[in-house]
Amino acid sequence: MATVHRTLPGMKIRNFTVPVPIIQGGMGIGLSSYTLAGAVAKEGGMGVLSSAALDRIVSKRHGKKLNPRDAAAQDVRDAKAIGNNGFIGMNVMVALINTYEASVLGAMDGGVDAIISGAGLPMSLPEIALTHPRANEVALIPIASSGRALDLICRRWSRSGRLPDAVVVEGPLAGGHIAWRTIEEANDPANKLENLLTDVFEVAKKWGNFPVIAAGGVYTHEDICKSLDAGCAGVQMGTRFLATIESGANAEYKKLLVDCKEEDIELSTKPGSPCGMMFRVIKQSPFYQE
Repeated sequence: MATVHRTLPGMKIRNFTVPVPIIQGGMGIGLSSYTLAGAVAKEGGMGVLSSAALDRIVSKRHGKKLNPRDAAAQDVRDAKAIGNNGFIGMNVMVALINTYEASVLGAMDGGVDAIISGAGLPMSLPEIALTHPRANEVALIPIASSGRALDLICRRWSRSGRLPDAVVVEGPLAGGHIAWRTIEEANDPANKLENLLTDVFEVAKKWGNFPVIAAGGVYTHEDICKSLDAGCAGVQMGTRFLATIESGANAEYKKLLVDCKEEDIELSTKPGSPCGMMFRVIKQSPFYQE
């Protein structure tokens, strides 16, 4: 018997509604390319760029030297052009402290619809965004992995008069920069995404009942429906988009990803990402270390 896929609802965030409740995860160093983000936006989801090393990537693409702010603005414009002006977000990692403010403001210059920020707690995000003329137009979305972390964010943000427009709840099955410090913590059943969501829903309700978006291990239509049925407004998906034609990954890596099995993927802690946080790698990739 054929599986019947139900129609997915739109996802309302701040002053806009994304037709399809899917946010494409921000994957750094050009993997979340403007071509990928634009293609996702064109199909009705929210395409997401990454600010990591964006000045070098966009400067090379356009054949001229761009600073981080101008590069972020240009990347958003390039994605918007492909996406028929659909919804585009920019993922800006807190850990990239030297370019954080410039990337936020540059994305806003370029017409971004949302700033999504994690790899640390984005405490200063609203204060930075509120200096920009488009502050009221752009959704501010922190990434959190617990109700406690979200509550800390909301307490700090409330001082500036701006609360999250949504929150991405990233579970331990996410691809990179996950919150836990050890593999044992990441594998603890208490930290499964469904358990994290329970606490986050309570905190989100306390601070205005803003949308909650599930991330980490969301891969199929059934996974999306499960998150929606649990009360989420939508989902964030990264790996699902990584091997697409529009992705910025090279052909060799895309083939490794398509051919790999579950046992070929490992949570790397030595050294983890360049930010010192755990992320998942394919053992056959050049990033893998024993």
